[in-house]
Amino acid sequence: MAARSSLLWSRLPLRRTFRSLGRRSVGLLLTGCCWAIAPALMPSVGSSGLSSVAAAAVPPADLQNLVNRLDQAASDRDIDSVLAAYGDDFRTADGLTRDGLQEALTALWDQFETVTYRTEIGDWRRSRDEIQVETSTTLTATGQQLGRNATLTATVRSRQTLRNGLIVAQEILAERSQLSIGERPPEVQAIAPEQVRPGDAFEFNAFVRGPLGNQVLAGAATIQATRPRLHGLPHNFQPTVIPGGGLFKQGRAGAAGDDRWLSAILVSGEGMTIVSQRLQVRR
Repeated sequence: MAARSSLLWSRLPLRRTFRSLGRRSVGLLLTGCCWAIAPALMPSVGSSGLSSVAAAAVPPADLQNLVNRLDQAASDRDIDSVLAAYGDDFRTADGLTRDGLQEALTALWDQFETVTYRTEIGDWRRSRDEIQVETSTTLTATGQQLGRNATLTATVRSRQTLRNGLIVAQEILAERSQLSIGERPPEVQAIAPEQVRPGDAFEFNAFVRGPLGNQVLAGAATIQATRPRLHGLPHNFQPTVIPGGGLFKQGRAGAAGDDRWLSAILVSGEGMTIVSQRLQVRR
């Protein structure tokens, strides 16, 4: 096994790769924020339909226009037009501010050649001078990472508060991502709950779909606290050879509101796949 592991590491420079990812933090690629998400997200995680948003009555034309403008501005990397939709006092439940949003988005856009945003409006309600709207935004980004082709798919389901036509608050309801690097990255399926109660035990599984053949697989899984901006891989993230083709990690939820990032990376000789999911802790 040691010889096969050395072959894997020689074909794909994993040690340098993980050091690079640790310095830059994958969270730079996977930060989620409102409609103009930067990534946090992955369709293969869990069994619930993250991308499906409960449809309410037809939203007001001005709300639909705002969403359309934000999608277009973010896809065009027009940061000024994106920020124009946010109030100066904008803040997410994770503590991300308007300035932090600008930093996260520009950092993401610098990492990819193309970015495309698509948002669906779900439930919405008007109360006095505010509108609350639930949205599901999907980001697809392509480019080069570590000298190889890369594709990021991220999905955020969130609830925004608008006041005087500006977004002033946001709560993330669900968040998933998948970043694939290389010519033939592993096809990964991850299974984890989206929400648990304080003190509950939970499991996080990530495994390669399909037969491995003669491929050697390496990887690791982490459970981390969410951060307003960077919630990626720590510096000490160390991959090990996985004889069974998958990862299994257990954890226990903390206090209500103490959300966690569940992340796994699986690497073969022909590419790597990084999957992440937000775990909500709610009473």
